[in-house]
Amino acid sequence: MLAVAISAAAQAGSPDLATIVDRMTQAQLEAHNSIRPYEVTREYKFFQGVEDDSPDSHVVADVTYFPPDSKQFSIVNATGGGRGQHVVKKVLEQETQMSGQWRQSALTDENYKFSLMGEGTLNGRRCFILGLEPRRDAKELLKGKAWVDAADFRVRQVQGEPSKSPSFWIKKLNLTLVFSEVQGMWLQTAVHADAEVRMFGRNVLNERDLNYRVGTAMAAAKKAPRRNTSETNIATFIR
Repeated sequence: MLAVAISAAAQAGSPDLATIVDRMTQAQLEAHNSIRPYEVTREYKFFQGVEDDSPDSHVVADVTYFPPDSKQFSIVNATGGGRGQHVVKKVLEQETQMSGQWRQSALTDENYKFSLMGEGTLNGRRCFILGLEPRRDAKELLKGKAWVDAADFRVRQVQGEPSKSPSFWIKKLNLTLVFSEVQGMWLQTAVHADAEVRMFGRNVLNERDLNYRVGTAMAAAKKAPRRNTSETNIATFIR
């Protein structure tokens, strides 16, 4: 069935794998260069065991980005068990360590071997589905697949497992990264992480961006006082 899908795509005049990768690489560079200063309010829901309507922890954080490589975060509100809050903080700290290193995780020939798995539809958009094989063991690289928009070659979704475990405690981790347009910028706007953790069993973390303040709107929002805000240490990072 996969061979049939690829053959049908070729007959329909679709670009070959090398062209898709080249256009996708250019689209990522353009997206990175077009990012403006912004602040996003982000929500995290943490589940230990069953993923249902009642998360074990709920965290809201503000994240501020200043090009080309500086981000700051603060925890606005946190409820529920302390383990979920600890996990969220670790996620933000990991992003801190990747400050200014977006090329290390980009979908490029330098980081991945690609294969064309076929085509599919994602949220109403025709996409090329690329297989991802990391060229090195690194926790920022995923072994899995990516959905690349057939019209503009933007990466809309990536799904897979890290080629290197981010921690001894994590036996298995599956990630789904979602990308969307935000006021003319192409950003990662949601993450679903499903992990099997030693001693703790299944842990699930859902992350989604709630709202953005860009440029002058961000500056105006900073003037307004916040309530129920618990500051973390300021950290610099880039997605």
